[in-house]
Amino acid sequence: MTDVRTQAAAAALLPAQELEVAAQHLRTAAAHMTAGEVLRSAAHLLARRGHLLKAGATLDALAVEYAARSHPTPD
Repeated sequence: MTDVRTQAAAAALLPAQELEVAAQHLRTAAAHMTAGEVLRSAAHLLARRGHLLKAGATLDALAVEYAARSHPTPD
């Protein structure tokens, strides 16, 4: 069985991976725009937004999970 730290590390990597893919889409969108391919650029900008939304949703879920386990006062 995986320990809690390994699971937490894996959970932290998921939004990081989504953000890296979003950055790749931005670079591709810029290249397409430079080449005058506006529609292809727009498609990559839309895909980038999808990856940002997915990263945000993952971070939101982690925040809710940690809020359920967190105590506002010291132990």
